[in-house]
Amino acid sequence: LRKAALSMVMVVILELAAVHHADLVLRAIAGFCCLCTHGRLRGADGNCIRGIDLVVTRAPGGGIANGFIEGVSTATKTGRSKEKQAAFLPLVLPACGLAMDDWFSSFLESRRILGLDEMPSVASAEAGGVGEGVMLLPSMHGDRSTPISADELTGAIHRLLHTAGFSEVDTRNLASHSMKATWLTATGKAGVDLHTRQLLGFHVPKGESSALNYCRDNLAKPMEILASAFAAVKAGEFLPDADRAERWPLDDRVPLATQVERLLGK
Repeated sequence: LRKAALSMVMVVILELAAVHHADLVLRAIAGFCCLCTHGRLRGADGNCIRGIDLVVTRAPGGGIANGFIEGVSTATKTGRSKEKQAAFLPLVLPACGLAMDDWFSSFLESRRILGLDEMPSVASAEAGGVGEGVMLLPSMHGDRSTPISADELTGAIHRLLHTAGFSEVDTRNLASHSMKATWLTATGKAGVDLHTRQLLGFHVPKGESSALNYCRDNLAKPMEILASAFAAVKAGEFLPDADRAERWPLDDRVPLATQVERLLGK
């Protein structure tokens, strides 16, 4: 059964948890979920990342004004050709979240407190060549030498969303695969063309087999389109979770932050 995408409010809940949750383990898992969601990745794909950088412009107050998280990965479930297994694939995602602009720094800090090895930079990973590398997030409830499992991620997502007020009915068709589906579904509803969505989702467009399809230059335009979708969602200009006729409100636009406040009653 194909799993549903996370709603935009649910994504905000994960960002908030990645920064503020009192439980360190859940905070770290929420950060990993944010990385996978905004990076259009499955949980298993997240642990294929071998190097990662935060490339941003800082605002006067110290927060992130704009920029991207850039990484290199050795594989994704949708790209396991011999060519891709022997070369790094680029990962790019917006650094600013829907609510918490610096959730990624909080995720790295959670990993540090948990005693996990620091993630190499992209340059360091590329210099070392394709290999096993550092595990981004191991299992939190079992053998720490194994990656966090899909079931573990699914359980954490449900727990975090239930705590925020979502019901069992709201989450029954959500699982770890929902993270990858979220922005691919939202951009589809926004009318983004299929080729762009294929590149965003690390799928090889028909007739194009080279890993060079995923070089950062080729991802530049898709990332610009994704960043525009982020901005429209935050401003309440685009509501991907609404009925088809109500996704682009002309009047009474409600910013996403207000939508979350209404859900939480705060």
